[in-house]
Amino acid sequence: MASVSDRFRLERGQGELDFVDVNVDGDTRLFVDPRALRLIPTPWGEWCVSLIQDFFRTVLEAIRDDRMDDAWTLLAGLREPNETHLGMSRGKARGSALGPGLAAAIRDSLAETDAAISGRLEDLEETALLVPLVDRDRVSDIATNLIREPLIQYTQLAAEHYGIELSGDVDSGPLWDPGSKSWTATFTELPVVKSGKLLLVPKAIVRRYLDYRADEYRDHYLLTLIQEEEVAAGGELVRTLMSGEVRPPYKKTLKEMFGTNKPAIARLTREHPDALDRYRAAKRQEITPPMTHEDFFLEGSETRRSWTP
Repeated sequence: MASVSDRFRLERGQGELDFVDVNVDGDTRLFVDPRALRLIPTPWGEWCVSLIQDFFRTVLEAIRDDRMDDAWTLLAGLREPNETHLGMSRGKARGSALGPGLAAAIRDSLAETDAAISGRLEDLEETALLVPLVDRDRVSDIATNLIREPLIQYTQLAAEHYGIELSGDVDSGPLWDPGSKSWTATFTELPVVKSGKLLLVPKAIVRRYLDYRADEYRDHYLLTLIQEEEVAAGGELVRTLMSGEVRPPYKKTLKEMFGTNKPAIARLTREHPDALDRYRAAKRQEITPPMTHEDFFLEGSETRRSWTP
C-alpha cells in the first residue's frame, strides 16, 4: 500500500499532516461528513456548506416544480470521486456516486418522499434517513462532488506547504456553479499518481461514520415518539401491568407492524413529523470532534494547528 506521504516522499506521519494520508492505490474507509464542514468557522468551510446547500435546494426545487428532467440532469452530474481515495471500495478506488441510472432512482425517491416535497428535509445528510439507495458512502461522495472546487484549492495550498509536485492542465472534474445552477469544468493543477489525479482532503472533515444514521433516528426518535403518542392516547398497543402501571408498546412490536426500511421510515415521518424535528435539534446540539491520530490507525507526532483555508 502506497500512501500520499510515501508517493511524494514527505517523510512525515499522519500526525504531522493536515490532510488524510490515503492509500493512493485503493480506498481508505473514511467518509466526508457534511456536518463536519459546519464546524470549520472559516470562509473555506462556509464556501463548502454553501455549495452543498445550494445544490440540494436546486434539486428539490426542480422536483417540486415537476421539472424532473432538470432534476435528473443535476443529479447525473455527480460522478465517482475516485481522486480522494475515500470510501467503501475494495482494491482499486472506484467511488460510489450516482451515474445516470441511479440518479433517476434517487430523483424518483426524493419525489416520493413527503419530507423532501414539503420542505421539511433541509440538509443533504438527512437524505440518509429517508431516501433509499442513499447511505453514508453516497452522502460522502455527493458532498465530495459538490465541494470539489474548495478541495482543489485546499490541495494546491497543501501541495505548496508540504512540497508535493503538481501537474498542469489536469481536468478538474465537474464543478458546481451556484450562479448558473449547473455543472462546469476547467483545467487546473493537481498532484497526479499512477491511478490518476489526486485530491487531498482535510482530516477535520472526515469521519468513520456519519452523524445522521437511519437506524438511530428510527429506533430512538421515531419509534419513541410513537410510543409516547400511544400512551397519551391510551392506544390498544399500550401494555398495562398487574400493578396498573402503563407501559408503552414494545419497539419490536412497532417494527413488525410498520416495517423498518426507508420507505417505512419516510411514511412514519410524514405521519409523525415532530420526530425529525427532535432528531435534527438533538444533532445540532452534538459536537462531533475530529478523529484522533489513533482513529487513523497511524502513529505520528502531535499534529500541527490546522491551517485549513
